[in-house]
This record gives sequence, C-alpha cells and structure tokens, in this order.
Amino acid sequence: MASGFWPLVIGSGFQTSVQRLSLKSRDLIIHDCKNNRILSGFIVATISALGYGGVVLLMAIESACIPLPSEIIMPFSGYLVSVGQMNLWLVGVAGAVGCVLGRWSLTGRGCMAAGR
Repeated sequence: MASGFWPLVIGSGFQTSVQRLSLKSRDLIIHDCKNNRILSGFIVATISALGYGGVVLLMAIESACIPLPSEIIMPFSGYLVSVGQMNLWLVGVAGAVGCVLGRWSLTGRGCMAAGR
C-alpha cells in the first residue's frame, strides 16, 4: 500500500509545491537569522558591559512583555558561567530578580491605566 502512495504523491505536483514552500521558508529563515544576529549582538554586548546588572535589565525587559527572548539572554549567561566569568547562582538570582521587576513594572502600568 505504501509503495503505491509515494509515486502518486510525487507525480501529482506535491513535490513542486513542497519545493516552493521550502524556498519561501528558507528565505524567511535567512531573514530571521539576520535579525537574530542583531538582537543577539545587542544582548551579548549588554551582558558583557553590565554583567549581572545586564542580566537583570534584559530579563526585566523580557518579562514586561517586550519581545526580547530569554532564550538568548540566559544561554549566553550560562556560557559565561561555563568559562568562569560569572557565578551560576548569581546568574540565576539575577534572572529571577529581573523577571520579578519586569512583572512589577507591567502590573504598575496596568494599575495606572485602570486609574487605581
């Protein structure tokens, strides 16, 4: 049953549409990679310049619903831990403090907007 399925799918134009889809996806991925390099460079420069304060600042921005991915912030911090430039526990605490500060700022903005 499966041996008859694949020639039917390939012969029906499915392969052409998959090739078109992959070209569009590849273009999208390449575009995203350029934007991610800029964002990654900003995050790396901030943590390199400010240390634990940079982790707090960036995690606060991320927790305040501003699209700054913690998936880039914390792994770079983990790399600095692995090479001995930062302490694991302090990076964890800095990330947690940043998340709390970001949420507090978001809650404060919400309360101000509601008139409380």
